[in-house]
Amino acid sequence: MHQADAQSWIPQGRGLLPLGYTVLSISAVDDSVIWVTAALESVALSGNPVPLDHKLKVLRSIDGGLSWENHDVATGRFSWDITAEDAQTAWLTTQSYGNGIANALFKTEDGGFTWQNKLIHTAAGVFVRRFDDTHILCQTNKWVAWSSNNGEDWNLDTIQEYLPNEFNTLAAGNNMASVVGDTLWVGTSLGRIVRFTNYGASSEMIYTGNVFYTQSLSFADHLRGMIFHYKISPHEFGLSRTFDGGNTWELTPSKPETNRSYNITYVPGTVATFVAVTEFSQDGSEYYWTTDFGETWTKGGEIENAQTNCVQFLSPTKGWASTGNITQGGEPIVYRWLGDIFTSSAYVRHQLNGFEVSPNPASAKLQYHFDNDDNKMHELTLLDLYGRILRSEKTSSNELDISSLPSGSYFLQIQSEDKAGTRMFVKVEE
Repeated sequence: MHQADAQSWIPQGRGLLPLGYTVLSISAVDDSVIWVTAALESVALSGNPVPLDHKLKVLRSIDGGLSWENHDVATGRFSWDITAEDAQTAWLTTQSYGNGIANALFKTEDGGFTWQNKLIHTAAGVFVRRFDDTHILCQTNKWVAWSSNNGEDWNLDTIQEYLPNEFNTLAAGNNMASVVGDTLWVGTSLGRIVRFTNYGASSEMIYTGNVFYTQSLSFADHLRGMIFHYKISPHEFGLSRTFDGGNTWELTPSKPETNRSYNITYVPGTVATFVAVTEFSQDGSEYYWTTDFGETWTKGGEIENAQTNCVQFLSPTKGWASTGNITQGGEPIVYRWLGDIFTSSAYVRHQLNGFEVSPNPASAKLQYHFDNDDNKMHELTLLDLYGRILRSEKTSSNELDISSLPSGSYFLQIQSEDKAGTRMFVKVEE
């Protein structure tokens, strides 16, 4: 475990929530647009029917967190998750813990001022994720609903593999589920993973090899992901990773040195960087990161006077962590990351359109092309799945000899004066 120099988490949105409220989900769209959900923490932890006068709140910023709108969305409801499309449009799951109001999925198209009920069903009570502009899925234990026309029509199904008293992760908020392409992963309370493929049309239950509660998880791509799991008695924490999309799991060689629960998230734009932020503590929060997929971890320090909960990054320099329980007036609702410690040679500053590698898989020679700029001088970097640089050189060739590489998956990164891109490829034996 390494110790790093302190970086900056900047408090935003002070004094916007009543005492006892907590932010349980973040959905940052870009530099400017951030949505969060908030509700009474006592309601979240009690498991009792939500009081009929309880107010569910959604807060939105369109200037990067400098100013916020605060909307009362519904009474008698609670929400663990929000997923935003843009500054005007967002989806919100709600449940009532049995107070007589049905679980429902709401959508706003006017920035949170009004909300339309798009689905009344058990499946709408825990989380919602968008795969793309048309495919969307929501799920709670045993029930799943998915749509291929952006929520206008729904397919409903049961997941028979759930055992008695097995539930989805809840307290992780937006860190409870992860989406890459047409695939979604979510953890359960019995140490298992539900993996949805084909935009939700197919699902399977995967045992991760531990009997701990799977709290938070995050995937960098279709193959590599991490889960944080814990056991209450005796008090134990674990961190596991997969290299094959969740089929098999192993404990990471290293993990954050903390006796607190934490949520974990992948940092987009990096090859293998994940950030962990501790949650639900009266003593402030800590954050940690790995740039090599869990081989080593660095302690970043404390987020001053913070009780953070969920966390999301958009890039190595853009991220947010939510506040926990509001215990005194003037506390912020989120903290914005302003550090630059995750930026490295493995960071993709601009994603190239038209950057392709072929054949893929390949055995001896790999051809690559980008934006009709073949034979232009560029920097080539070859990395393994841990983000370790195996080869780096300047070249004008568009061919890479991979015959000496062991079989497995790798990343090819290229960068010219004004363009950069990364693609994963698979090396196979001839």
